[in-house]
Amino acid sequence: FFFFQAEDGIRDFCLSRGLGDVYKRQLQKQFGSLNESAYMLVYKQKKLTPIFADPTLVPECWIEPILTQNELEEQQREFYKSEDAQIEVVFQSSDLFTFDEELMIKYKVDKQIENQGVKVKIAKLATISQLLDKFHSAVKEKPANPLVYEIVRCKNEFCQVIRKLSAVPMDTPLEKAEIQHLSTWMYCEKGKEEVLEKIVGVDNVPIEVVVRFLGDDLSIHTYGGVTLEKFKEMMYERTSFPVEQQSIKIVKTDVKLIPIEDLLLGKSEKEVTLTDLKFSERTQLLLDVRVDITLAQRRRK
Repeated sequence: FFFFQAEDGIRDFCLSRGLGDVYKRQLQKQFGSLNESAYMLVYKQKKLTPIFADPTLVPECWIEPILTQNELEEQQREFYKSEDAQIEVVFQSSDLFTFDEELMIKYKVDKQIENQGVKVKIAKLATISQLLDKFHSAVKEKPANPLVYEIVRCKNEFCQVIRKLSAVPMDTPLEKAEIQHLSTWMYCEKGKEEVLEKIVGVDNVPIEVVVRFLGDDLSIHTYGGVTLEKFKEMMYERTSFPVEQQSIKIVKTDVKLIPIEDLLLGKSEKEVTLTDLKFSERTQLLLDVRVDITLAQRRRK
């Protein structure tokens, strides 16, 4: 006999089926699929095997289906265990990307980017050297001495260059090197190394800054690792406002403006970066001309 506690006092029992539907649903949820009978689920709950249970207590016609099901589930567990021990790494050629004058990187074709490139399946415990060997075996057009960089596509559709693979010791296991499943790595010829080394970095996130000046809005694409001094030079190139005359305020709300000097915290413009200043995607700035009060007084005289 088997005893079950009903859900919320509901008794749903049918003599023609033996166990009530309520109890059957409980067992199905915990131990089996929807197409199994309640009694089959009960025996399955007991994990019936010739070692742990006496087969003579079970109807003979049920023993083989139960053991077969147990064997299939064991095979599934082994499969998922082996899959969990492996990762898949994606390698994509730099030919799939565009590099503009501001060193911003973007996919040439937005559609189905996940299907572009070469996917390499490898054990987590494999080393960087073994990963590169698999990459060389999988890629069709083998570049000579390729440079390999980890990239991430940001929400603004630009790509951030995280790190250079050769910077990690070749005998480092992938798990220790924190190479993630489905991480994307761009490979290119050495000609692009000079460009990529300028923008590589975990904190060097591509951002868009909106600058308001003379009643217009100007979008400037740059990186969080750019210094304030460099950013002012970029604004001079786009607006013709001399660097020494630029007065910059961060727009928090329509009525709240924070002068950029208030955020320097004793650092020079050569040291502080846009990330230090809490610049993020679509940060808004108000650009005005700094007036030299002494010079203005002299002109009045």
